Amino acid sequence: MASKQGAYQEARRLKAEQVREPDERRTPEVAREHEDRAAAEQRAELTLVLVQERRFPVARRIGRLGAWPRS
Repeated sequence: MASKQGAYQEARRLKAEQVREPDERRTPEVAREHEDRAAAEQRAELTLVLVQERRFPVARRIGRLGAWPRS
């Protein structure tokens, strides 16, 4: 590589080669899109976990209410 920028671009292309789909090009943009998609999926999963954690105390109380035999 003749410059730091060229080395950076080549590293991004190699990253794209690892994450790309068979019909996608090997470009830095493809690697960035895959990183963005993975980050969005991770944010969505974290949001779901946080929502479920907020609901857990309510679910636990409901479970306790249903566990007692009724007369």
